[in-house]
Amino acid sequence: MAGFGVFVCTPTSEGLSPGREATLATHLAVKQDGMDLYGFKDPADRDFLELLLTVSGVGPKTALFILRRAPRVYTYLNEKILDRLLIRLSLILSGRYR
Repeated sequence: MAGFGVFVCTPTSEGLSPGREATLATHLAVKQDGMDLYGFKDPADRDFLELLLTVSGVGPKTALFILRRAPRVYTYLNEKILDRLLIRLSLILSGRYR
């Protein structure tokens, strides 16, 4: 059987059953050693992951780590606050945050 795998993290994976059809918003991460496909029930989760990926030093696994620990908080943040948080995250990852 041919196919492909999709990384689906909780709470997205809740309510999914093997062999049953599901619709997911996806993000394809292309790397030198292959491709990883990430699936999300809510397109807003995928969009937040893609926003986190714009921060230097944040890859898909780090973005998923952040998303799992702060789910849904970002939907309530206005754009200015979110921009400040992304800048702070970038500074932390670069070691320049005080």
